[in-house]
Amino acid sequence: MMKLIDSIKNIIYEQLEDYEDVDKLFGGDIKSIFNYYKKSDQLDELISLLDYKPLLLIPTLLDTGDKKYEELAWRLVNPYVLSDVIKQGDKYILSLNDREDVVKLFGDWVGCSSKTAEMVFQEDLWENWEDYASNEKFEQLVEVLTEENYQELVTSVIENYGNKEVENARGEFDHWIEEDNLSDNPKAFILTPDRILGASEDRYAFTALIDSPDLSDFTDITERTYDRAYNDVIINEYFNEYHKSLNGLLGEGKDVQRGSSMRLSKNGLTANVPVYKYEFDVTDKFWDVIKEYTKSTGAYEIDEYGWLDVLRYVMNNSDYKGGLLCPDVDEYPDEEKVNKVFNDIFIEELKWNLIK
Repeated sequence: MMKLIDSIKNIIYEQLEDYEDVDKLFGGDIKSIFNYYKKSDQLDELISLLDYKPLLLIPTLLDTGDKKYEELAWRLVNPYVLSDVIKQGDKYILSLNDREDVVKLFGDWVGCSSKTAEMVFQEDLWENWEDYASNEKFEQLVEVLTEENYQELVTSVIENYGNKEVENARGEFDHWIEEDNLSDNPKAFILTPDRILGASEDRYAFTALIDSPDLSDFTDITERTYDRAYNDVIINEYFNEYHKSLNGLLGEGKDVQRGSSMRLSKNGLTANVPVYKYEFDVTDKFWDVIKEYTKSTGAYEIDEYGWLDVLRYVMNNSDYKGGLLCPDVDEYPDEEKVNKVFNDIFIEELKWNLIK
């Protein structure tokens, strides 16, 4: 009797032409459907019936914990993610054409800027950065200089302005004006090396000496150098925090060569140029994202372009991993870091700008 019933069932199942028929027969129970086709060794037939509803079966396949059924799940989802995912053995590799593709994972609202993320991952942050003004003045910056840098500044003043006439409206140097009594310029005095060295023994007195329109190069260079250091620290903070945020989500990205292509050079010659992809090992989250998308949308197909877009969807709509990335970067950089960078670059900037 049981054999007869099984035979009748098999005849009925063989007449099923599409998934809707199967769904009705099993009362919409995907696990029962899977178990039947699995028992009958007809999973390939079920896969073909689910050609347009791949997400329906994927959770059931993955829940078996069997690598064989994970391969079937991959067959179902592969057409939707082949633009940016490569399967290497048991690993799933997110393979992006450009670094800036990851920008879509960052939020764009008050306190978050996709424009900043774009600059970071296009690696032209330094070229396109709009500088902040530190508003620090020469008087304060002289106190920040290391002794070596301070002595270099003093030496530069001697080398460039020693024994030249300079004007100075500060009362501290009226006695030099009276002493020199320059008839052609009664507000000026001769800036001798001895006078420079004497004033340099006290940094405040030295800043008073440099407070002259004739010596403005030194104040301008010092203040610009500090502003550069100030912005370099901020830029590095943005660069590091945005990469840290991305790495926390996807792991560390790597540039990997994936073949090569023929390119035409400016002189009309062709060259075989390596093609690099920006890649992440997303094995530990590949299927979680797919399942979260299935749960969130209730869809049977993936209506996104690639796995990265699926990830963005679940981050934005299901708060996956806390939602779209929004690195917290302090726009007021650490003073010690700025002072260190300032001193590291000061002599080079001073010499370079005085040459110009």
